Amino acid sequence: MNDDESPSRILLTTVLVAALAAAMNLPFFSQWGGMEDEAVTLLGARQILAGQLPYRDFDTHHTPGSYFITALFLWIFQEPQLVSRGLVCLSAGLLVAALFLLLRVGMRIPTAWCLWACWLCA
Repeated sequence: MNDDESPSRILLTTVLVAALAAAMNLPFFSQWGGMEDEAVTLLGARQILAGQLPYRDFDTHHTPGSYFITALFLWIFQEPQLVSRGLVCLSAGLLVAALFLLLRVGMRIPTAWCLWACWLCA
């Protein structure tokens, strides 16, 4: 981090980068692209909301965290497509924000190069 760059400016830039990465996924929000994993995750989330647990009540090869996070959002929003596609946008934004912070603050790489690297990953 440059001595002249404030933490609030880095935070603002990080939030803008995350929002841009999430927004880049919005054009694909209503399209179906053979997302078999999406259906499996939603089914597992519905089973959790019905009181079942992964590995005990149903067999899965996915990590249980994806089911629990999806179940939480499904419980809140109750619309499967909004939840599954919204989580993709959210995870893309958080991943790119983490990359930006790692490059910008942790490795002290200039902002312009960080934005370019994040753009490649989004």
